[in-house]
Amino acid sequence: MKSPGYLYRLFHQFVLLWQNPWAAALLSFLVYSLIVIQYRPLVGTSNYPYFNLLADAFLHGQLNLRLVPVDTHDLVFFQGVYYLYWPPFPAILLLPFIAIWGTSFSDVLFTLVLGSLNVGLMAVLIKWAVKRQLLRLRPEQCGLLVLFFAFGTAYFTLVPLASVWFTSQIVSVTCLILAYLSVIALDGWKAFFFCGLAIAVAAATRNSLFLAGLWPAYYLLSRYGSLSWRKLLVYGLTGLIPLVVVGGFLAIYNIVRFGSVTEVGITFHHMAPLFRADFERYGYFSTHYIPKNLYYQWIAYPFPVREDTLMGGSLFLLSPVYFSIFWAFKNREQIRNVIVLMITILLVYIPIVLLMGTDWIQFGPRYTVDFIVPLFLLTGLGIERWSDKVVGIFVFLSFIQYLAGTLILIQGL
Repeated sequence: MKSPGYLYRLFHQFVLLWQNPWAAALLSFLVYSLIVIQYRPLVGTSNYPYFNLLADAFLHGQLNLRLVPVDTHDLVFFQGVYYLYWPPFPAILLLPFIAIWGTSFSDVLFTLVLGSLNVGLMAVLIKWAVKRQLLRLRPEQCGLLVLFFAFGTAYFTLVPLASVWFTSQIVSVTCLILAYLSVIALDGWKAFFFCGLAIAVAAATRNSLFLAGLWPAYYLLSRYGSLSWRKLLVYGLTGLIPLVVVGGFLAIYNIVRFGSVTEVGITFHHMAPLFRADFERYGYFSTHYIPKNLYYQWIAYPFPVREDTLMGGSLFLLSPVYFSIFWAFKNREQIRNVIVLMITILLVYIPIVLLMGTDWIQFGPRYTVDFIVPLFLLTGLGIERWSDKVVGIFVFLSFIQYLAGTLILIQGL
C-alpha cells in the first residue's frame, strides 16, 4: 500500500505538469476526448454545425446559408433565406477546413482541439503574468490555476459539446487570451497592434467582448505612460486600426444582410418557444431579465438534479476557487490592476445580465465564460494568499461538480 507521502508527491508532480503549456493542452485534450466519445464520434459534426454552413456560404460568395439544415433552431429567417445572428469570425477560421473537406468537416474536433489549446494558452498567460510580476505564484499554484480553468469552470462544459453556441465561446476565449497575452508578453507597437487585433476578432465572435479590452488598455498605458505623447499616440493608433477595420467590416456585414448597422438578425431568429412571449414584450435586452439572470448565475445550485438544473448555476458554489477574488483586494501592490480587472468584468457582465433568458440548455453560468480571462487574472491575484491544500480541495470540488454537470448536459442535448 502506497504511503500518504508518496501519494502527495505523485499529486504534486501531476499538478506541476499543468504549468507546462504543451502538457496542459495534451492532457486536457485526452480528458475532453474521453467525454466526447461517450456520445459521438470525434470526427463527426455536432447537432448544430452552423459555422460550417456559414463558411460554405462564404466560399460560394454569399452571406445567407446555401445549405439549410433540417433543424433551423436559432437561425435567422429574413426575406426568404437563412442567416446566422452570431458574428462570423469562427466561420472565417473554418474556411480552409470547409474548402478542403466540405461541410462534413468535424466542428466537434475543431472545438475540441481549439478548446484544449486554450488550456495551454492559459498556462502561457499565467507564466508571463508571473514573469512580469503581475502575479506572484509558485509553480504549484500556477499548475492548480490551469487545472481549475480546464476542469473546474463552466468552460469545461463547452469544449466536449461543440455546436454553434459553444464553439463561438471557445473561439472568443482564444481571442481574449491572446489579447491579454499580447499586452503582457509583447513589447512596443506589437503589444498595441496584436492586442487590438485580438480584441477586434473577439468582438467579431461575440460582439460585446470589445468591453473586455478595458484592462489591456489600462495595462498598456501603465507600461508606456512615460513615453512622449507623440509616440504614445502612434502606438495607440496602431492598436485602434484593427478595431476600426473589423468594426467597419461588421457594420457592412449587417447592412448588406439586414439594412442596418445595429441589426444582427436577433429580431428574426427562430428562438425557443419559451422565450417568444418575453421577447415580444421586453425585447432581447431588458432590465426585466435581471432578477432571473442574477439568480441562475450567482445563487442557484443545480444539485440534486431537477427540472431547472440546466438553467445555469452559481459561479461561486460550482467553482469555489473564485472566492479567492475577494482576497485579491488585500493585494495593495496590485490594487489598481485589481480594480480595473473588476471593472472590466462588470462591463462585460452588463449585456449578460440584461440578456433574455438564461440560455437553456446549459450547466453552470455559461455566459460568465465571456469574462473568464480577466476573472482568472483576478483569481490568480487572490490565491497568492491561499494555501495549496485549500486551492487543491476547491479545484477537486469544482472538477467533480462540472464533470457530473457535463455528463448531465450531454444527456439533455
